[in-house]
Amino acid sequence: MGLALGADRRTSNVDLMPILSACQQEEEISHELHALRSAEEIPHKRVLSLNPVPNIQTVPQKGNSTEPALCASDIPEHAVSWLGTTDKDAACSYNLGKLKLEPGTTIELFQYFDVHYRPHALFLQPVTSLADLLSRSPLLFWTIILISGRDHEKFVGLNHEVATEHEELMSPLLQKAIQRIETIHALLLLCMWPVPQSKYFQNPAWNYAGLAIHAAMQLHCHSPLGSGTEQNEWPGFGLATEGEVNTVDQARTWLGCFRIGTAIATFSGLPPPISTRQRMRSIDKSLLTVSNLVPSSWNTLFSILKITASAMDTLDNIEDHALHFSVTQVFSEQLDELKQSHIDSWRVELEIEWCNAKLYLFALTFTTPANADPSQTTQTRIHRQTILQKAFEVASSLITQFMKLGQLCASDLHPGGLLKFLPELYFTSLFNATTFLFRFMATFMTLTTAQGSQAMGLIIEAHKIFQSYPERRELTRAAIHIEALIDILKQGATISTSELVVKNKLGASIMFDAIFHACRQRNIDPRTGRPLAVQEWRTVNETFAERLPGTPAQKLGTDVRGSNLGNNDLESDQRFTTLAEQNSQWWEEWDKYIDFFQVGEEHLDMDLDPLLDGN
Repeated sequence: MGLALGADRRTSNVDLMPILSACQQEEEISHELHALRSAEEIPHKRVLSLNPVPNIQTVPQKGNSTEPALCASDIPEHAVSWLGTTDKDAACSYNLGKLKLEPGTTIELFQYFDVHYRPHALFLQPVTSLADLLSRSPLLFWTIILISGRDHEKFVGLNHEVATEHEELMSPLLQKAIQRIETIHALLLLCMWPVPQSKYFQNPAWNYAGLAIHAAMQLHCHSPLGSGTEQNEWPGFGLATEGEVNTVDQARTWLGCFRIGTAIATFSGLPPPISTRQRMRSIDKSLLTVSNLVPSSWNTLFSILKITASAMDTLDNIEDHALHFSVTQVFSEQLDELKQSHIDSWRVELEIEWCNAKLYLFALTFTTPANADPSQTTQTRIHRQTILQKAFEVASSLITQFMKLGQLCASDLHPGGLLKFLPELYFTSLFNATTFLFRFMATFMTLTTAQGSQAMGLIIEAHKIFQSYPERRELTRAAIHIEALIDILKQGATISTSELVVKNKLGASIMFDAIFHACRQRNIDPRTGRPLAVQEWRTVNETFAERLPGTPAQKLGTDVRGSNLGNNDLESDQRFTTLAEQNSQWWEEWDKYIDFFQVGEEHLDMDLDPLLDGN
């Protein structure tokens, strides 16, 4: 491809600084970037490059990979012991409303959580006694029970009853100030493994993250006071008594807030809640406090998150497209250099996080305002096509690594690998990558047969993973959206090659735009062959009620800011029609897959391993 990002980069270092010094805004951006590089202690390079995308056929088979994964063995030995029980724990029952759990059931569920979920939630304090935890924080106690029981073969039937009683524990959070760090931990867990919503259309994770972050600051997790100070002894200050919470607990909690808050913000298309320079310094201090208590990969993970938060905060304030493109390259370079400096300890989870950060960064290129100048419009399209090529490579790598992750740590303790226990945010990154592949196939002007075949194969693999969990509505909903996106490609429907319909969702704009097109594709008027008015659209819940049991039917909101739905704004693209007509083998492969698994006709009941073998 003649449009190489590195080619423009040869001049960007020379041209960028004069542009940045032209006004105060650009000067501030320069200082922010310089500060971020200094913090990472990574030398600034000129050439931007991406590693080649692994071929999906080379994914190692189950049990053959020696690459480290996020298993309990990755945690330092002295930090592994999290769950402790006493004779008292084994002699009493645990009650919540009408629900009563026997001690054996309770202990087994906590042990299950410790093995499968807790490695992803290292902000949790060690549990020395279940009875003591229940006394200190009923909300955290029953949140752990709720998460652990959602897919436990023996206790999955309890989940609805636990969820009903759990709602009552959540009610006081809006009436009283949060004064216990365990309450913050419960909110963070609910962000990572959301409770299926039976009464509400949207996941409240963003609300929970806001409560957790603000409460953490009120408890000085971002700026611990240290032990032995008079302020700690002041009852009126509202802090937990010394001994219950120490600086390590505060640091781990603050890191958990940053990690989860940033992830939810980027997926939701909202500004990261922790992104100022002062708050970034607090993250560095927290990492230093817990450096001997968490996996070494945490430093790299939080470096990725810091770059993501800074990029979102900086680029959201730039409207000039040329400057926006140049600064995007700088942040992309930082991610490249970070990966290169840690290549010896790089791992699958980090690759997924790194790829996702790249995609959110690249998506911002498509949100800058359209330019009325024809020459500038042409340059904008060139930049976006360049970014789209890079995004194709990154999205392909993310899906490939997600498939590999399903094969790591496969054992009796982790049946089917790690996917079943991953926080929901991992699956959102998979869906984000899939929507980028859709946009690449729909709008990339020089799409080759090889690129199309690779993209189509990976879209199918992503759909297999989502469709493998019919009991999880959000994942099934993602599979349904992918099916509609494939229909768009097959039918040669018109997609604008330059402008998004949904462009107010920051780094998630590509993903939300794809969802919008998927919803419109499902709401075609059979009489005219054209989309119905947005107000008349049926939701996924209404159309696919048999695949989404227990999901409430609600009308889709019609406020799509930044959108223009007139025919003049949806460009006619003859190349897109040609894509539908000349590459029938892609659609035949998809149709065979759909027919074989009877997708949409009945729930799939299959092991994960055959899916990840690439069949």
